[in-house]
Amino acid sequence: MVREDISAQQWNDYFERRVFVSDAEARSEFLASQEKRKVKYVLLSSEAAKKSLAVAAAEVQKLLSDPAKAAVLKSRFEAQKETAYKGKTFEQVKDALARDMLASERFSDAQKKSETVAEQIKGLLAAEKGSDAKVNAALKAGGFEGVEVKTSEWFTRESPFVPGVGEANQLVRDAFAKTSPLAAGQGGKAAKYLTAGGTVVAVLADAQKADPSKFDAERDQLIRRIATRKQNELFQGWMEGLVKKASVDPNPAVVGEDS
Repeated sequence: MVREDISAQQWNDYFERRVFVSDAEARSEFLASQEKRKVKYVLLSSEAAKKSLAVAAAEVQKLLSDPAKAAVLKSRFEAQKETAYKGKTFEQVKDALARDMLASERFSDAQKKSETVAEQIKGLLAAEKGSDAKVNAALKAGGFEGVEVKTSEWFTRESPFVPGVGEANQLVRDAFAKTSPLAAGQGGKAAKYLTAGGTVVAVLADAQKADPSKFDAERDQLIRRIATRKQNELFQGWMEGLVKKASVDPNPAVVGEDS
């Protein structure tokens, strides 16, 4: 056990001795973790886009009169009757299910509508609160009921996620970039982004700068954090090198001549 402990310590020391963290790196890490942004945004999800499509009552009745499609709707109801449709009967929700199916079949139409509305509100959305009513009115007129302007919580440049939006790498980069439209801050221009969650229109709402006076108090912790990250990267690179150099000498007596 003592041998193993000493070996493990020497192993860790080997990587520690090969890592150096400069003051500039620590300061850069400090700025990255302390600078924060908030964005005002509208998220047009694919689900909201589907719901925005107008579906005529005659189309709904036609779908329900088709035995095959009615059976599909019934199976969807059965799958969710204890969750989304708890306490309801199939008769009560069949029209809504039919509308959803028809909207799903028009996915490309929903995408086009989402793009059209996104372009419209991109010209309306601004950091000032006065723009919210105009954007919300445009969303309602476009059939996006329940969708409205929101403001995210604080996020840092290190995070690929924007609270309320989800993964939005380009939006995060633009929020911290000096030359992007969003960087103008109050009065900046809104921009459109395609994310996994849907189409997002956003504008920078607020910015928080790092407080340089706090750097000295956090310097040692930052250096340890960077050093640990560098050691892990060094170890991973070392392991990848071993894997590339490794080869397998098959034993024909075990795996056969053709293996």
